[in-house]
Amino acid sequence: MGRVKSKRRRAESQRIVAARPLCLLQYPVAYLSRLQRILLAARWELNFKAAGEAHLPHRLHQRHMPLGAEAPTAGQQTGSERMHRF
Repeated sequence: MGRVKSKRRRAESQRIVAARPLCLLQYPVAYLSRLQRILLAARWELNFKAAGEAHLPHRLHQRHMPLGAEAPTAGQQTGSERMHRF
């Protein structure tokens, strides 16, 4: 009787070990560390922001302008003044 229980336990543990990689593929987020989850969330946030900025006009792209600043004028002529290149 004890031998049969031992074989059943071994078979059950082998099934659990065999099923673990399948669970990992179905639910990958559950097996990530805390840092990996933070990085994954940050990546999703960046992708979301990048998708929103893709529709902005080129002159108003946020990556090239600090908050509250106007469009850059480097290399452009403003009024009667000329910008010199060194």
